[in-house]
Amino acid sequence: MSLDRHRDIADLILKYVSTVAIVVGGCWAAYTFLVGENTATIIQLTITSETLQYDGENGLLVVHIKPKNIGRKLVVLDKQRFDVVITKIPATLSPGMLHLQKILPYHVENLMTRFRDGYELEPGIEYDELVSLIVPAGGIYAIRSQLELGDGTEVDQEAIVRVETPLLPK
Repeated sequence: MSLDRHRDIADLILKYVSTVAIVVGGCWAAYTFLVGENTATIIQLTITSETLQYDGENGLLVVHIKPKNIGRKLVVLDKQRFDVVITKIPATLSPGMLHLQKILPYHVENLMTRFRDGYELEPGIEYDELVSLIVPAGGIYAIRSQLELGDGTEVDQEAIVRVETPLLPK
C-alpha cells in the first residue's frame, strides 16, 4: 500500500470518529439539561458572625447569613420562609446535652419580609444578609438560619458565638 492510501484511510477514520464524538456529545448535553437533574435547586447556606464592642455592658452581635446558589438555574423564592433564630444560652444550665429547641428564642426574624417582590438567587452568586443585635456582653448565643425552598425541602445552618465582655478604657 502506498502512503497516499494510508493517509486516505486515516482521514476517513478521523472523520468517522469526529462525527460519532459530536453525536455522543450532543446526546449527553440533551440528557444533562433536559432529562437529568443538573438543573435542580441547589442552595448552600453558611453563617458567620462577629462581635463588636458597643458599650460597657453590651456588645454588638453581627450575624451574616450567606445563601449561595450553586445550581445552574435562577431560584426565585416568594412565599417561603427565611428564618433566623437567635437563642441566648442560659449560664444556669447543668452539664449535659444542650437542647436548644427547649429554650425560648432571644430573637426571631423572617428575612423574606425584607423582599417585597420575592428573593432571587442567581447561579454562582453568594449573598450576604445581615442581622445585627445589641446584646448583653458575656453571653453565649446559638444562631440558626433556615431557608425553605418549597416542596417540603429546606436548607439550614447553625452556629454558636460568645459575646465577650467589653474592655472599655476608663
